[in-house]
Amino acid sequence: MMADKVQLPKDVEDYIIGIWRFREVGEPRLWCITYCYEGYYYDVSGAKTLNSALNKLRKSIKKLKASK
Repeated sequence: MMADKVQLPKDVEDYIIGIWRFREVGEPRLWCITYCYEGYYYDVSGAKTLNSALNKLRKSIKKLKASK
């Protein structure tokens, strides 16, 4: 069965490689995002909600852009 296509926010969709959910034993599931910026791959650390992971992604990209 194939998953339905997810509509990603326009401001970050070109950066996203994958959105993951993971769980360590005895811990709640968390969201993680792998993204690419200028040819380098990065991960956004675990977040309780997908929206908070997307916000972390935005902040991370903003920080990378500012460091140029």
